[in-house]
Amino acid sequence: MAHPDLDTLHLHSETIPFVDFGKGTKVRILHARPSEDFIVTQIQADPGCSSELHRHLGPVFGWTVEGTWGHDHTYEYRPGTYIFETPGVIHKFHAGPNPVSAVFVSYGILEYINEQTLEVVASIDCATVLENYMQMCEQSGLPRPNVLA
Repeated sequence: MAHPDLDTLHLHSETIPFVDFGKGTKVRILHARPSEDFIVTQIQADPGCSSELHRHLGPVFGWTVEGTWGHDHTYEYRPGTYIFETPGVIHKFHAGPNPVSAVFVSYGILEYINEQTLEVVASIDCATVLENYMQMCEQSGLPRPNVLA
């Protein structure tokens, strides 16, 4: 018998709902460990949408499933592209001309940056992202998925 702390988390992603995070982006959380400041998200982005300017204080690993996107308008990240976002680099997400699906493994704090002053205007940790997602599920009449392990 496996040790309870060492069991493998396995989810059928179709059972985990996407919620509308606004600005043409839907998000679902596939896995979260708030005590380790770690979260795995999948996004679906409409063609041409962009995120706010931001930076991650921990590493982010990404995998493009569908569509093209980039940190600028060259949209060099296509299906099968793996990326590593270096902590502290200020950037945006820009969706290309087709719908985008991508998976991200993120560690640490996310800071939103004012585009004119480059000052931090908001910070959010993985636990807060998870709680916001769960609240949005409930507000949409969706069950809270078990994404903790």
